[in-house]
Amino acid sequence: MLRKTGWILSGVIISVLAMGSPVSAAFAESDLIQSPTGDVMRINQWEMGIHVRDDGPATAEFRMGMAPGWELGVDGIEDDGVGLNIRYQIVGESKSSPAIAVGISDIGRDDLSPYVALSQRFPQSFVRWHLGVGGGRYDGIFLGVSTRINTVQTGGNGNPISLMAEYVNNDLNLGVSFNFSQGWHLDIAGVDGDLLAGIRFKGTF
Repeated sequence: MLRKTGWILSGVIISVLAMGSPVSAAFAESDLIQSPTGDVMRINQWEMGIHVRDDGPATAEFRMGMAPGWELGVDGIEDDGVGLNIRYQIVGESKSSPAIAVGISDIGRDDLSPYVALSQRFPQSFVRWHLGVGGGRYDGIFLGVSTRINTVQTGGNGNPISLMAEYVNNDLNLGVSFNFSQGWHLDIAGVDGDLLAGIRFKGTF
């Protein structure tokens, strides 16, 4: 039933794709910098954060895995109010096929941002590719790559660092996320020539 609902949601998304509002900060466990992926948060997992752009709005975000394959979030954007975000992962990632997710962002705002996103690891690689199409803030086709590395520290296993690049809304964005302490992430990115920075905390219920 949930998978059927996801396919229906996918059809709705494709049918209402539209040009729209500018992209705002995302930077989340299941996102790149400003574009969604085919991933969703695990059930009982949650995350909250705040990000500021030097020539743009500040954004506060909260999201959680509310059921298997389902992710629910809410964000508050300076000068643009509060929006609800929902995502459903139709298919999980495997060696032969990508994860596929559909979702709608900005529910409650003037312009909805629907999307379909795919994600998969390149064969024999630690790098993943991401591809999608959306309306509203996502403005057509978006794509990206990401990888995760570990720093080596004396007496420890190191702290994961995530590197990512994306092309969305006609902008090429580059970012890095430092997992500097358990659950804590420091995010830094160049977005359309501006600096975007923020902090996130991820936990479980």
